[in-house]
Amino acid sequence: MTRNESLEIISALVACYPSQARLSDMNQEAYCSNLAEYPAGLAREALKRLVRSAPYFPSVAQLVGEIVELRMNLPTAEVAWNGLLDSDAHNLDEITRRAVRAIGGTYAIRHAPTHHVRRAFLEAFAALREEAAKFTRDIEL
Repeated sequence: MTRNESLEIISALVACYPSQARLSDMNQEAYCSNLAEYPAGLAREALKRLVRSAPYFPSVAQLVGEIVELRMNLPTAEVAWNGLLDSDAHNLDEITRRAVRAIGGTYAIRHAPTHHVRRAFLEAFAALREEAAKFTRDIEL
């Protein structure tokens, strides 16, 4: 993305967080340099998601993390659980498959109390998803 596009995103961030009067030139440069490698459209979408969920002005790491999450295009743990219940076990993405294995496989899903299995799956999936996002961020840096 261009520097002007980065500055537009920073301006939109400041506008969404009134307590953040403005960013110093040094802070703006930090945001611009870290956003430069990402497509502007993806950064705008990440901005929309963050301003709906972050109560405080997002750090560069939060904004880049949200961009990476969007780029990975992985479902949330809840969506993955619902998809798991509705689909054939052979059509699962890799993280869902790994989460299923981590909780004891499809046998556990079929035979253990649903609330226990669901909670274990959500925790395993969330951890694996975060690990994948961190790995992706590390590669991109």
